[in-house]
Amino acid sequence: MFSRITQKWFKIDLEAIQDWLDEHKNLLIRVIVILGLAGYLFLLPRYAIGKHRIPQMIIFATLGIGGLAVLISQPVLATLLIIPATLLVPFGIGTGTQSNLNAGILMVLACAGLWVLEMIVVHKKISIIRSRPFLPLFLLMVSSVISLGFGQLPWFNMPHASMASQIGGMMMYILAGLTFLVAAHRLSLPSLKWAVVLFLGLGSIYLFLRPLTNRYYSLVYPVVSLFEQGATGSMFWIWILNISVGQLIFNHRMPLLLKIGLGGILLAFFYNSLVLGREWTSGWLPPLLGASAIIFVGFRRTRILIGVFALTAIIATFPSLQSTVMGGNEYSLVTRTEAWEILLKVVQVNPIFGVGPANYYFYTPIFPIRGYYVQFNSHNNYMDLLVQTGIVGLGLFIWFMTEQSILGLRMMTKVPEGFAKGLVYGIFGGTIGTIVAGMFGDWVIPFVYNVGFNGFRASILGWFFMGGLVALEQTFQSQEGK
Repeated sequence: MFSRITQKWFKIDLEAIQDWLDEHKNLLIRVIVILGLAGYLFLLPRYAIGKHRIPQMIIFATLGIGGLAVLISQPVLATLLIIPATLLVPFGIGTGTQSNLNAGILMVLACAGLWVLEMIVVHKKISIIRSRPFLPLFLLMVSSVISLGFGQLPWFNMPHASMASQIGGMMMYILAGLTFLVAAHRLSLPSLKWAVVLFLGLGSIYLFLRPLTNRYYSLVYPVVSLFEQGATGSMFWIWILNISVGQLIFNHRMPLLLKIGLGGILLAFFYNSLVLGREWTSGWLPPLLGASAIIFVGFRRTRILIGVFALTAIIATFPSLQSTVMGGNEYSLVTRTEAWEILLKVVQVNPIFGVGPANYYFYTPIFPIRGYYVQFNSHNNYMDLLVQTGIVGLGLFIWFMTEQSILGLRMMTKVPEGFAKGLVYGIFGGTIGTIVAGMFGDWVIPFVYNVGFNGFRASILGWFFMGGLVALEQTFQSQEGK
């Protein structure tokens, strides 16, 4: 229905645009060439007198043009490049605030823009594949824009966030949706294999070398430091564990050597998260709960036995388990609970659509927390959703995650043995881990004044692979139709 509506809306305009482009193609080429030459003629004399860093600008411009040509000619390759750009590329564009649009975000925007441009210019229609998670996700993106509008109202006698910060907060929702949509429309089974190889290959380098940093600093740190700040947040650990577990257990066609490699990734994960980073609960509890969900749904005949065994183990080791999970964060839990109570007071002024992206950070000093009038954030994605986008936004997010989880369960019986089945289980576990991670911080849709754009690097990974599940759905639906 959504596809038919968009086609109806855009039909006349798209045909007119195409006709105009065809008629004026030669003129447009001449204009672009003339503007390019004019730019060079303008900049070169200024470089001679030291007013511009022309070499860098020329290099970036040349690389940009070459990269754009690759993106246009190889859209699937461009989509795959989101992963290394997210993890490794330090380049970013300033926004006029303290945050930059990093390489991962720029790649998502470039891929999304080219996808839309291809539909308009080449296919001459807006074509969105049908999948149940799309509707709540699209509505969530729309609701974030609506909440931005409500954020301009004077809810309290306090200044709200700057417009740049509010737009940045809204863009988190838009970027999450665009990442999902691009992956769903561009990827296929072969390209998903490459995506998994890229992610596990690059991620394993980090997992294996990170523990060696202190002992072999001069050798190891230059490599580990290549991974950008924010790229190894909670979502990185969730998805590298669950994709590995899914492939190791349910890809029965995997060669023994690759299984040994995945076993090494799992060992490195457990050492990094449970030995080196045990106090950081977001780094190991959501991933492990996601992996537990994979095992629970994957072994249907023994799931009751597994559940009883797990429950017994939890009860028997509860005191030590509680200490491990809390990691000395009891005070943090108490203060977070009090912070959530204050945020519930803030959202009462507009419970339907919230007080707008980023704004509540400036409203919190109205209410004292432990006797202090300070700015703070919720450290919880669900509370962020409620306060920023209201009941509507929170409800749409829960609806989306529910549809995504159901799709994963449904796809388990539709894909054949091998890589596809392992990936479906891995994405299902990653989705469950992502749902859990939202309780421990703003890892899924970052809050602009906390995890922010830097942390969105790791968030991209989750939205990318969740979109990959829809790509798998379309692949095997088309095969069934044939």
